[in-house]
Amino acid sequence: MFDSKINTQDDFNLDIFETTDYKLYKDGMKLIGLWPFESSTKKNIKRAFVLISMISVLIFIQIRFVEELNQNIDIALQSAGTEILSIGCIAKFVTTLRAEDSFRVLFIQIAKQWASITDETECKILADNVKLCHPLCTFYRVMAAFVLSSYACLPSFGPVIMNILLPLNETRQKRIPAPAEYFVDEEKYFYILFSHGMILYMLVSLLYVTIDSMYSCIVHHTVGLVGIVTYRLQNIIDLNITSSPKNHTNNLEIRRRLRRAITLHKESIEFAENIEATYSLCFIIVIFVNLFSMVFTAACGIRTLHYNKVESFRWLMLYGSIIFHLFFNSNPGQNLFDKTSEIINTLYFTAWYDSGISTSNKRIIQITMIRCLRPCQLTAGGLLVLNMFNFGVIVKTSFSYITMLLSVG
Repeated sequence: MFDSKINTQDDFNLDIFETTDYKLYKDGMKLIGLWPFESSTKKNIKRAFVLISMISVLIFIQIRFVEELNQNIDIALQSAGTEILSIGCIAKFVTTLRAEDSFRVLFIQIAKQWASITDETECKILADNVKLCHPLCTFYRVMAAFVLSSYACLPSFGPVIMNILLPLNETRQKRIPAPAEYFVDEEKYFYILFSHGMILYMLVSLLYVTIDSMYSCIVHHTVGLVGIVTYRLQNIIDLNITSSPKNHTNNLEIRRRLRRAITLHKESIEFAENIEATYSLCFIIVIFVNLFSMVFTAACGIRTLHYNKVESFRWLMLYGSIIFHLFFNSNPGQNLFDKTSEIINTLYFTAWYDSGISTSNKRIIQITMIRCLRPCQLTAGGLLVLNMFNFGVIVKTSFSYITMLLSVG
């Protein structure tokens, strides 16, 4: 439920992020050193840990990739797959880190917007729209944990399980999560090397889920603002407009309500533009990495389909998670587009054409309707609109590549 304590006039009161609607996302950002209001020392320590931990694993993976490139293409591809996934994640982390000042502005704006809304119904509309992202974010966390743990653990503990269930004349050898060259006996130091490799997968999962979930939360906050605009527009003409002497007074009240709704609508659009500018570079990188990763993982999955079912399953599981990642980032933009598209219908059904409404008010409503013909949408650096239509186009294109690869294979 909405916590009334956030209704404060303190422009920099961030108590809203301590409520259940935001706290989990804020704590995730703090955990990886991306919460802009934390002390610089703590942030830098956490950021250094994340980057050093991931890069330290990638160095050994890259060495193994170079060694196996002309020896064992399957191992080289496994190393390359992990590198692509990790480099994309590091790029996302660094671009988000570089946009720290923009994030600080966004979070302060969110706090100010909550402080400026005092109507109980409007507070509920905003809180309910923020809650819309919770189920999908929860599923994202569970899915990411399951997929990456399965992807990492199958080569490590799959052979152990198979040795028990279907024993052979010789023991199946365990493998560390991603092929890497540590220059030590892999069998002797297996659990140490396994733990080191798992750090990479855990951080990849944590970074993707945390950054994407906060993005979804911020966008759904914008959806909530637009929902309040719709609510205000629905109630601009609930007065008894007649030709009575009160007509002038009623039109002044309509003008006041229109001004409040239009001001918030403009603020919502500007806030959405700030979100797009903040995430612009991040999404350009993510989209290109996703497109390449989808084709790469699908090709590797199909390549191993006929002689290594377990490895093929790992690749296709990773392929499915990449599709979901793209879906997750497209869904908030679609919700924002749909919500802003509702405004023009709301205005149309307000009986703005009533003879009792002043000409100036009618003109304002008409101008607002014209502006609402262009719903708000989010893009990846202006190159790709983040919505479900383009998500479908990308997935359809990837399926076409898979079909082609299957026919060739």
